[in-house]
Amino acid sequence: MITHLKKEKGNMIALLEKLVNIDSHSYNKEGVDKIGTILQKEFEALGMKVDVHREKNLATI
Repeated sequence: MITHLKKEKGNMIALLEKLVNIDSHSYNKEGVDKIGTILQKEFEALGMKVDVHREKNLATI
C-alpha cells in the first residue's frame, strides 16, 4: 500500500491543489457542484458507484 501511495503522491497532490483552488464555500452552488463533479469522476475511475442528487437551488451532492 505504501508503494502505491508513494507512486500516486504527485497525482494526489495535484488533485488536492485543484480542489482547494475552487471557490466552494457553503453558499457557492457552482463551486460545490464543480467539486462534486470532479470527485464523482475520481471515484468512478476507481470503480465506485456514485449516486448524484441534483439540486436546483442548493449544491448538488
